[in-house]
Amino acid sequence: MRTVSQKTALVFGASSGIGLTTAKLLVTDGYTVYGVGRREMSGQGINWLTADITDAASVQGAVDTVVAEAGDLDVVVQSAGVGIAGAVEDLSDAEIAVQMGPNFYGTINVLRAVLPIMRGQRRGIFVQIGSIAGLLSIPFQGYYSASKYALEALIEALRMEVRPLGIRACLVEPGDTRTAFTGNRVFSAATTADYATAMRHAVAVMERDEKNGAGPEQVAKVVLRVIKRKRPPVRVAVGFDYKLILLVKRLLPAAAIEWMLSKKYLKR
Repeated sequence: MRTVSQKTALVFGASSGIGLTTAKLLVTDGYTVYGVGRREMSGQGINWLTADITDAASVQGAVDTVVAEAGDLDVVVQSAGVGIAGAVEDLSDAEIAVQMGPNFYGTINVLRAVLPIMRGQRRGIFVQIGSIAGLLSIPFQGYYSASKYALEALIEALRMEVRPLGIRACLVEPGDTRTAFTGNRVFSAATTADYATAMRHAVAVMERDEKNGAGPEQVAKVVLRVIKRKRPPVRVAVGFDYKLILLVKRLLPAAAIEWMLSKKYLKR
């Protein structure tokens, strides 16, 4: 049973990876945790809910359940997302919609459901799991990067709008992370021959870096630290290497950044 002193956290995308690890860490830290995923789950000390983040009514139903049971909502973490690889020219309208659905429009569904609760309380924090790819566009991940870039702009604006209402918002920016995301990556149905070799090489580099990357535990720990901060920054990169990358981006001209990314991902 929830005690008066416990805070309530709601984690979207909690069925695996960063979302699941974050939900489990919040349970360990004493939060009453509700985890939302598209498939039914049980255990881990988490109160599980089933919802599709791209369905506004489904998201609203999950939030209503949390508030009805817990009475309030202190923390919301949005971790749900997908990745589709392919050239900008090659993705179909339907594939672009699938990419933008959970990554961007899903976040909007969550915000529309939780912000009225937080406004009524005059408190709460919203943490969006972003990506370094939302600050550095990666070849053959153009639409994934676009979805993450869009979140950067959205949360920057949101912070200014809700701060006077006692609500905090920020982005946590992982880089290459060792999760099931790698195995779940989808490829565009069509691949123009001129792009095929370069795309295979670029994705192979991404997959190698992801498989050798930090575990989701590192991201979850950053989320927990951010939640506890009275004034969290706009964004927090996860890991020294990625903090350094963001610093380099600010210092170097765009042409130099483009050359570095091309050197890393494109086979010449």
